[in-house]
Amino acid sequence: AKGLTIRELEQLITAKLSGDYLKSPRVLAVISQFRPIYVIGAVRSAGSFIYSEGLTVERALALAGGPTPQASTRRIYVLPEGGSVNSRTQVQLDTKLKPGDTVLVEEGVF
Repeated sequence: AKGLTIRELEQLITAKLSGDYLKSPRVLAVISQFRPIYVIGAVRSAGSFIYSEGLTVERALALAGGPTPQASTRRIYVLPEGGSVNSRTQVQLDTKLKPGDTVLVEEGVF
């Protein structure tokens, strides 16, 4: 199922079950658990957190106990799963996350 959308997975399984085995299979695929997201850097409780659909950077920071007093509100980045520090993207608090993303909160420069 890796790399397939839910719809693609349903169609693949339907095609495999069709023909000699079943006449008109109906397949429904559901995601039971997403990969976690990670929050690191200048937050009170860095770690991994359960992803839910519609999760934003702001909500992820809340899950991590909020930013520390030294945190920068402008230097927040998202690293996609499997990406390097070079692939990070600066984001806003309302940016939606994807499963496996890492949120990096840098300290502010005084």
